[in-house]
Amino acid sequence: ASENTVSIGGVSGIGSITGGHADGTGILSASSNTVTVGNGARLSGGEIVGGYATGTSHEATASENTVSIGGVSGIGSITGGHADGTGILSASSNTVTVGKGAQLNGANIVGGYVTNTVLEATASKNIVIISGGTGIGSITGGHASRSSLTNAANNNTVTITGGTFAPGAAVLGGKVDFEPHLKDVFTGNTFNLHVPATLRELGKFQILNFFLPSDMAAGRTMLTVDTADLTDRGSGMAKVNVGIEGSSSPLMMGDEVILIDASAGGLTADQVTASADGTGMAGVTLQYEFGIRVESDRLIAKVTVGPSASTRAKPLSEGFLAGLALVGQGADLAGGQGTAEAVAAAERAGRRGTVDRTGPGVFAAIRGGKIRYDTGSHVDLESFSVMAGLSWGADFAPGRLTLGVFAEYGNGSYDTYNSFSDSAAMHGGGDVTHAGGGILGRMDFSEWRSGTFYAEAGFRAGHARTEFSSGDLRDASGRAASYDSSSPYFGMHAGFGRAQRLGDSAMLDVFAKCFWTRQEGDEVRLSTGDLVRFEDADSRRLRLGGRLTLALGIAASPYIGAAWEREFDGDARASANGYPMEAPSLRGGTGIGEIGVAFDPSESLPVSRDIGVQGYTGKREGVTGTFALKIEF
Repeated sequence: ASENTVSIGGVSGIGSITGGHADGTGILSASSNTVTVGNGARLSGGEIVGGYATGTSHEATASENTVSIGGVSGIGSITGGHADGTGILSASSNTVTVGKGAQLNGANIVGGYVTNTVLEATASKNIVIISGGTGIGSITGGHASRSSLTNAANNNTVTITGGTFAPGAAVLGGKVDFEPHLKDVFTGNTFNLHVPATLRELGKFQILNFFLPSDMAAGRTMLTVDTADLTDRGSGMAKVNVGIEGSSSPLMMGDEVILIDASAGGLTADQVTASADGTGMAGVTLQYEFGIRVESDRLIAKVTVGPSASTRAKPLSEGFLAGLALVGQGADLAGGQGTAEAVAAAERAGRRGTVDRTGPGVFAAIRGGKIRYDTGSHVDLESFSVMAGLSWGADFAPGRLTLGVFAEYGNGSYDTYNSFSDSAAMHGGGDVTHAGGGILGRMDFSEWRSGTFYAEAGFRAGHARTEFSSGDLRDASGRAASYDSSSPYFGMHAGFGRAQRLGDSAMLDVFAKCFWTRQEGDEVRLSTGDLVRFEDADSRRLRLGGRLTLALGIAASPYIGAAWEREFDGDARASANGYPMEAPSLRGGTGIGEIGVAFDPSESLPVSRDIGVQGYTGKREGVTGTFALKIEF
C-alpha cells in the first residue's frame, strides 16, 4: 500500500486518516505515502498515519511516508509510519510537519513507530518539524517497542522553529518500551531549537543545536524544562552546538545565555563540560565562539570570542573582486590592442583624407578567454571584452596625433574556490558585466634614428554589475547567501615606448604602461539578511614589455611579445555589520606572453585583421584570445 496521496481540507467529522494500509501475513509495505490535512479541517479525535503495515508478518515496512498538518483541529495523534507485527519491522525515514493554524490540544507526534515484534525493531532516520501550531503534545522521533532481540531508534531529527506546547509535553529523540540486550535510542538523534520553548522533559539526543534568535539578549533562556538528560545512561555524551539565527546579535564578549534551564527538576549532563565549545554564526558573516558549561542544573553558553567577521565570508568579497577583474580586462583591451587599432585605422583612413588631417577610421577589438586569479584562494573568470569606436589623425610639427572615442562592454561568469582548516571547502560564483565608453589618444613623434618615440593615454567610465551566490555559504535557517551589486567604474591608462626598425623586415616595440581602475563601493543586503559594505576597490598596475613584428611582404605580419606586470593594489575590502572582513587581493606579479599575426587589407577586402593569443602565469594564470578589425571606407 504505497505511493498513495490523501489531501483533506475544509471538512469536519472525520475520524482517522491513513495514507496507505497494508495488512497480512507475508512481507508488508506501506511506504512513500503522502497525507496533507489543513484548510480548516476538523477531525473527531482520530489519528493521522502516513503509512501503516500490520499483521502476523515476517517483515513489515512503513517508511518514507510524509504527513503535513496545518489549519486543522480535533487530532488525536500523528504518526509518520507505523509497523506492527512479529517479525522484522521498520518504520524509518518518515517525515511529519506541523505548520501554522494547527490546533493539536495535546495530541502526540511520532515520526516512526514499531510495535509488538519479537525479532528486530527499527525506527530510525525519521524527521519531525514543528514550524507552528498550538497545544502540541509530546514528540518522539523514533519509537521501537517490545523487541526481545534488537531495538534501534536512532538518527532521528526533531526541529522546532515555532509553535507552542501543551503542559507536560516531552520531546525525545528515541524511545523503547522493553529493554533488550541490544538497543540504541541515542546515536545520531538530533534536536534543533530555533525559538524559546517550555517542556516537561527532553532526552535521548546525541546532538543538540541551539539557534539563538537575533534579538536574544544576555541572560535569556532558550529551553525551560523540568528534567533533561544529555547522556545515554552514562555511555554516551551529547554534543552541543550554538548558532545565531539572523544577520546580527546584541551579544558581546562575556555575555551568557541559558541554553537549558532544568532547575525545576534536574539536568543530567555530567560529561558536557567547558571543553564542549561551539562556534556560532550570525547570518553568514559574523562568528562567535562559545564556551559551554553546566551550572546549577542549567546549560550555559558564554561568548568567549566575538563578534567578528567570519573567514568563511571571504567569497562574498571575491565576487565583488571578480567585477574589478573584468573591468581590468577591459582596460587591457583599450590600452593595448584597442589603441593600436585606433592609430592604424586613422592612418589608413588618411589615404582618402587631406594631407594633414584624416578620419574617421573605424576600429573594433574583442578579447575572450579564461583566467585564474590568485586571491589567497582563487577565482576563475571566463569572459569576453569588446570595444568599437572611431579615430581621427592629424599631423603636427612634433609628429602625428591620433584621437579616438569608443564604447565598451564586458561579460563573464566566475567561480570562487576557498578551503579552510576548520571546515569544509566552499564554492561560489555568479555573473559579471560592465558597459561604458571612453576616449584615447596617442602621439607618435617624428622618426629619430630609425625609430619612433610615442606616448599614449586613455580614460574610461561606465557601470559594472556583479551577481553572487553560494550553496555552501548558508545561515542557521539553511538559506544560501546571494547578492546583486551594481556600481560605477572609471579608470585611466598612460604609457610611452619606442618602435625601432631592425633592418627592412622587423620592428621592435618596447614600452612601459600604467593602468589605474576604480570600481566604486556598494552596500548590499544578502539573501540571509546580512548587511555587507564593499569599499571602493582600486587596481594599480605597471606593465613593462616588448613586441617583435616581422614584415614578410606576404600581406601578413606575424608577431611575438612578452611583458611583466605588477599589481600594487587590487584589494577588495569589505565589512559585515561594521566588522572588517578578510580582503582578497590581486596584488602580485604576472608574466605575459603573446603570439599572433596581422593581415593587411586588399583591394577586394579593405579590412585589416589581427589575431593573437596571450598566456599568463603568476598572479594571473590562463589564456586569452584577441581579434581586432580596422575598416577602410
